Amino acid sequence: MRPRTAAAVAATTVLGAGTAVLVGRYASGAALTPGRPLPGEPRLTVHSTAAGQVTLTRTMASQRPGTYGLTGDGCHAAVGPVIEGAPHPADCVVRRLESVTRGTLEPGARVRFTPQVYAGDPGQALGLAYEDVEVPGELGAFPAWYVLAARDTWVITMHGLGGTREHPLVVMGFLHDKQLPVLGVSYRGDAGAPRSPDGVSHLGHTEWRDLDAAVAYAARGASCSMAGPPAPRPCAPRRTRRCAT
Repeated sequence: MRPRTAAAVAATTVLGAGTAVLVGRYASGAALTPGRPLPGEPRLTVHSTAAGQVTLTRTMASQRPGTYGLTGDGCHAAVGPVIEGAPHPADCVVRRLESVTRGTLEPGARVRFTPQVYAGDPGQALGLAYEDVEVPGELGAFPAWYVLAARDTWVITMHGLGGTREHPLVVMGFLHDKQLPVLGVSYRGDAGAPRSPDGVSHLGHTEWRDLDAAVAYAARGASCSMAGPPAPRPCAPRRTRRCAT
């Protein structure tokens, strides 16, 4: 089988030969749950905001290196590393404010760190052009995001236990910069997707079939050398993308 028409499946980010690469982690119950506060995470107070920065209560959590989401009552934001040298009260820390993706981040708000950095769709969260598409599966149509790019190697992103399609947004900007088309998929039980016949999660025992359907969908699109997602028939004419606003 030519690499152009093959579909590669992996459990972590793999950018090798092949047409479709599956990115994600199906976590165990002991792992971090995307979209929820980190285990034992304290509530922090937003003391102030300014252009590109937010001042938070100083704790071990608020000084943690890296980029995280901040979630509170009706709000969600993405924050980057601590800004060294920024003026602040002794009991506070200043972090880079990447974006506010839902609601507003007001002084006095009570927030927690979360591993889900972004909220919304690829357009709202990252400013990426994308299409809402449907992946046909054994239970029906599964909603997905298709982020257009020039190369013919597709990347499939999936979320872990208890997460949503929003969780893999954290890697979509990087993948788009590499000119890799991205298919952000859902599977049974997700919002807008068909439910399992018995209404419960089977921890991958049946859900893998929905991901397998996504791989077939991506492989068909890439094998047709398309700049957009495949239509129901093989090698359909190129589709026009839409830009999210």
